[in-house]
Amino acid sequence: MTTHPKVVIQGAAPLATNMGVSALFAAAVAGVHRRCREAAIMVIAGLSACTATSTVPYSDKALGVNESCGLGNEVSDPRTMDTESFVCAMIESYRRRDDSRRILKARIPGLKSTADRQMDDIVEIIRQCAGERRGGGHG
Repeated sequence: MTTHPKVVIQGAAPLATNMGVSALFAAAVAGVHRRCREAAIMVIAGLSACTATSTVPYSDKALGVNESCGLGNEVSDPRTMDTESFVCAMIESYRRRDDSRRILKARIPGLKSTADRQMDDIVEIIRQCAGERRGGGHG
């Protein structure tokens, strides 16, 4: 165990003992941020696959993602909830998983179609811009 007057790091690597507290803090924040990004990707993958998913957000964007899928009520935010309320919300979300699956199966096909159309529009705009840059005016 590595200690500092106000910091205790369980199982710190030998390198960490030579790092300043601010460097350790920065490394910890980077690790948390990476894990949160990975969790967000997993939530989106779960929703896309019509898998009932309870979301624990690290940013406010998560609510919008869930709302677009019809599951805004499945976001439990520990940043704004006390521990007991958060745990209860997660348990209730688990209990509603069959309903969540039904909602996703109804909503996801339409969302995927919208995303496909948007990607087609983006590709067309890029082709037009590329044609204009070459002086051609069309792709």
